Amino acid sequence: IDIVYKQCLKDSTTNSGQCFCAMQAMESWETEMNNDYYKLLYSLNHPDIDNLRTSQKEWISYFQKELQLINTLYLGGRDETIYCKLMWDKKTELVKIRAIEFKKYCELLNEY
Repeated sequence: IDIVYKQCLKDSTTNSGQCFCAMQAMESWETEMNNDYYKLLYSLNHPDIDNLRTSQKEWISYFQKELQLINTLYLGGRDETIYCKLMWDKKTELVKIRAIEFKKYCELLNEY
């Protein structure tokens, strides 16, 4: 995902184009996160499934609040085209961290 993102940025010559690249990267990380979330759901036993679901619901709540804060900090009265990529990079980083956590959990389960 990161390689595709870097190439997209390299090929993009405008702020809006780079913003689009950042949005695509976030969508890719969200897909990755969701795929591994469902792998975990199908790999865990019932008490652990409930823990995973609760954890993800709480993470989504945290994520939504962070998105609001990021929007305020990056866009509050600023030129959106300049700060758009920076804003999406920050949002993407949050999703990427969660996706990598899920990937590591899946790898750990596969060791057993």
